[in-house]
Amino acid sequence: MKIKLTFVVLLVVLLSHSCNNKPSSSDRLAPLKIDVPPELKDKKEIVEFIKDSEEAINLYSNTAEELAKDCKEFIGKKEEDLNMLDKVKMVAIFGQFTANFSQGAIKYSEMLDQTSVFEEGLTEEQTAALATVLELFNQRMEQLEEKYKDINVQP
Repeated sequence: MKIKLTFVVLLVVLLSHSCNNKPSSSDRLAPLKIDVPPELKDKKEIVEFIKDSEEAINLYSNTAEELAKDCKEFIGKKEEDLNMLDKVKMVAIFGQFTANFSQGAIKYSEMLDQTSVFEEGLTEEQTAALATVLELFNQRMEQLEEKYKDINVQP
């Protein structure tokens, strides 16, 4: 009885550790840090928007990287070759991805909407400064594409 209880406790600890274990920061691209352009430092609402955008971009980036890391073991496998545990793992991975991605997508959509609103009341210099936020997002997407361009290549 004691051996069974020990085994069950050990199994629960291992499963909870593996499910909650986030990739180390060395596995991910460094968090994106957006410096507020000097032209916009006096616009409190825009400064807050830039910081929120930074958070949204990092959430999106981390979500994409987690998906790539979590799915590596399934790449190139056919569904019929997966056992039941693999299928359950994939459902859990995609469920978590969907939840995280939807949060990032909402924030990104809000970022685009707010950019349009803010641009209406800004000078050309300020508009150009604000455009750097969107450019940084595009650069992060390019970094992700470059990092994972070979993900479908089998060893």
